[in-house]
Amino acid sequence: MDRANASAARDVDARWLRDGDGEHYAAGRWRTRRARERDPRLVERLLDVLGPQVPHETVLDVPCGTGRLRAGLEARGLRWIGVDISPSMLSEAGGPLARASAAALPLPDDAVDLAVCCRLIHHYADAEPRRAVLGELARVARRHVIVSYWDAASLTAWRRRTRGPLRRRRGKGLRHAVTWETLEAELRAAGLTPLRRRFSMRWVSAQAFVLAEVDRRT
Repeated sequence: MDRANASAARDVDARWLRDGDGEHYAAGRWRTRRARERDPRLVERLLDVLGPQVPHETVLDVPCGTGRLRAGLEARGLRWIGVDISPSMLSEAGGPLARASAAALPLPDDAVDLAVCCRLIHHYADAEPRRAVLGELARVARRHVIVSYWDAASLTAWRRRTRGPLRRRRGKGLRHAVTWETLEAELRAAGLTPLRRRFSMRWVSAQAFVLAEVDRRT
């Protein structure tokens, strides 16, 4: 990653270093049941695609935030490991935990069966920070990776593209949509073969998840 993109990645990490972020996410950001269950449900649907014939024992959740995905993953018999850059988030999540950036995971190769990365890469405007995170996920996961992204084909993304730069900054201008063709190429370059996608509301909501298989031949 070059210096400019490394700086951009650090800027994204720095957004989550404020005191109180964990409490806000735990009690405010996901205060309704519908909001709390949306992402875990999509992850569950993707894992259901694999069926019981694909054994997963361990899962890395990065960034884990306050541990929203944890209960659903542990209910499937998975041993959960959380990583996040934010001390405030980690204080709400419980253990086992590690504080680190998703672009520099403190884990050895093939450390877990499954790695899940929820609501991170849409914060990167450029490809290189995304590639760094995808490469790390592929490195530490033995079997599969699940990544969320903002779908450029959605109505939400289209509306944001048609706004002026000032209005985008006043709104959620720190989130960036990507086309599926672009993300697919980046996944494959990281050694990940896409298997299936799931959407919060196809063509309406930008939030989407992709399940990919780790290809150790790369």
